[in-house]
Amino acid sequence: MSNATDYEVISMTDEVVDNSFQPIPDGIYEFKYLGYTNGNHAPDQYDDHSYPTVICDLEVADGQGGSRKMKETLKLIKKAQYKIAQFFMSLGEKPNEATGKVTPAWNSAIGQTGTIKLETIKLKSSGNDYQTRTFLSPESAAEERKKLAAKASQAAGSWSGNGGW
Repeated sequence: MSNATDYEVISMTDEVVDNSFQPIPDGIYEFKYLGYTNGNHAPDQYDDHSYPTVICDLEVADGQGGSRKMKETLKLIKKAQYKIAQFFMSLGEKPNEATGKVTPAWNSAIGQTGTIKLETIKLKSSGNDYQTRTFLSPESAAEERKKLAAKASQAAGSWSGNGGW
């Protein structure tokens, strides 16, 4: 939901503020699924195919007591099915025991919460940084949090009690 002052008219001579997008730092965060809109990917320099997409609106807890809006575009193509499954499993959907497949609940899952892992990688082709988004099932989220806690404990150099750090 937009703040009413976001649409306050300014003049061409007013001083302006740079309130450009600031990415959420790498980490594991809770998010709320707010809804979706249908989209379509038009061919571009990176992907010359056209296909339908679903643009999911998320509200991500920023770890500072606030939240930020984020959009996740899910491609409705076979090679990207894993991402749709991850998304809905993070919201608590269980795979069908017989088939192992997840049925996307686009409407009934609105308002549900899940977990997302943000991690910056360096792209080999360009050398640019790119922040990946991985949706974690509740089990995977717990496992990732344990790994982070162990890494933080190791980095802090905590005393082990057996004569070493």
